[in-house]
Amino acid sequence: AVAPETKRISLRSVAAQLRDATRRELDLTKEAESLVSFDAFLQRAGFSGQVCVPTPIPELCSKDVLTMSRLDGQRLTDATASPEAAASVATVIRCWGRSVVEHEFFHADLHGG
Repeated sequence: AVAPETKRISLRSVAAQLRDATRRELDLTKEAESLVSFDAFLQRAGFSGQVCVPTPIPELCSKDVLTMSRLDGQRLTDATASPEAAASVATVIRCWGRSVVEHEFFHADLHGG
């Protein structure tokens, strides 16, 4: 066997854990709570003027629907495009790094929209 230690793992248990984790991930009320929590982190860490997250609109949210404020901006695809772009990328990296060690969860799905 390639990995003999896996003989003791119950595929039923693994499937159940995967099912439960997927259900938690797909509960959009949790995502709304995470947005509020991360926004609070940004404020505590002093990034609120530089980094933002959409604000959930609670009366329009449910387990299956997440309605958020719209954020307009520019994508940060090239840090060498200008000094402002380089500074913005540096801020995002600092913010993400602090969130990894200071926030209750770290955001692994970084994207510009």
